[in-house]
Amino acid sequence: MVLLAMSFFRNIDGRGLMILTQQIIERMKCALALVVLVVGLSCTSARMTGRLDDVHYLSPNLPRVKEVAEKSMEQMGTAITGGRTRVIKKVQSAKYQSVLGEGIKYFLKVQIELYDCSEAELNAKAKHCVVKKRGTCDFVTLMPFMSLSFNLLSSHCTGF
Repeated sequence: MVLLAMSFFRNIDGRGLMILTQQIIERMKCALALVVLVVGLSCTSARMTGRLDDVHYLSPNLPRVKEVAEKSMEQMGTAITGGRTRVIKKVQSAKYQSVLGEGIKYFLKVQIELYDCSEAELNAKAKHCVVKKRGTCDFVTLMPFMSLSFNLLSSHCTGF
């Protein structure tokens, strides 16, 4: 193979060698462009995997944000709140992140009030219902693609 290449180059004059060199350079440019394209696509898909700098802010007043906050609070359980009736007073901040292959991850900071009466009494606006405690909870909730369900991934509450 090497002998064949050497005999090929012996038969090429200066002009032919220049043309051959230009062809090699053009092919190297194509190979380099292909490498840049592959690396660029890799970086683009890496950005879609849900890095923290890809978090987007949402208005806390959106119906979807309120729904995610309610579902997160429902899934939190009653251990922290002692079984008291919980009410979301305000969604303080809301962010979301698209996680490739998983779904939409929501990051919520929610102000919650705990009442000393049942939910039915609270809904009936009973006069004896009093706020016993106020706290703030940080929820991380995942809504999987192709699903209407929510999965509470983590919660951290202070003030209870």
